[in-house]
Formats: sequence, structure tokens, C-alpha cells
Amino acid sequence: PHEVGGGDGGEDCPVLVCHDAELAGGRRDVLINMGDGDEPPGFFDGFERVAEVVDAGAQTATAARRRWRFYKARGCQMQTHDIAG
Repeated sequence: PHEVGGGDGGEDCPVLVCHDAELAGGRRDVLINMGDGDEPPGFFDGFERVAEVVDAGAQTATAARRRWRFYKARGCQMQTHDIAG
């Protein structure tokens, strides 16, 4: 079950799909970031874990490396998963 952020009952829904910091408020388990910017979402620290989805494009890979360094500098435990097969 999931709900788009801003809808009724989103606070109690196990999966909330949103892109606003204020909608992501509160402590949650996993943030799945599909953005391709240089900086991670400003509210990432409200989550137990962060999963970054990164494609193989050179530009998105460069931005992902910047985000990796950002997380690592803040003491996050880092792990990669290559699902390209």
C-alpha cells in the first residue's frame, strides 16, 4: 500500500511517495532518492537508511559521486549494489 504525499492518511501509510521536505517529515525507515542533483535531499537525516538509484550515464554518475562523498563525510555507513547484471 502506498499513498502520494499530501493525501489523506499519509502519516500512517507504510509507503509515502513525495518530493517535498515537509511531506517527508517525521522519522521514517527508508528514503529512496531517484533525483539526479549534486546534493542529497535536505531531509535525508530523517530516515534510517537512504537508497540512491543511479543510472549509468556519465552526468548522473558524477552527481552520485558527489552525494556519496556528502553522505560519507557525515558518517553514513556506505554500501553499493550493482544491479546491472
